Amino acid sequence: MCLAIYKAKGAQVPYNHLKNAFERNPHGAGFAYVNPKDKHQKVHIRKGFFTFDEFMDAYRPHSHKACAIHFRFATKGAKTKENCHPFKLTKKHAMIH
Repeated sequence: MCLAIYKAKGAQVPYNHLKNAFERNPHGAGFAYVNPKDKHQKVHIRKGFFTFDEFMDAYRPHSHKACAIHFRFATKGAKTKENCHPFKLTKKHAMIH
């Protein structure tokens, strides 16, 4: 079963919680965020991280923003970047499940 986290702007998910989530759901990680300075509120998606260090290197600069974070435990489909969440729905919306 995958793990989905909503992290509010300014909140922090403890490092050890993220590491534990990745280790228990090791089939790819990703996150989505909106840059608060972007007047168009475009959603940005970063995904396809297969090591915890890669994930943290990408996530850390955005960790102060509201984020939807996903750690995958594959039950169907290949363990590829394309099958990692989040998925873009529109320019302003992403989905994790």
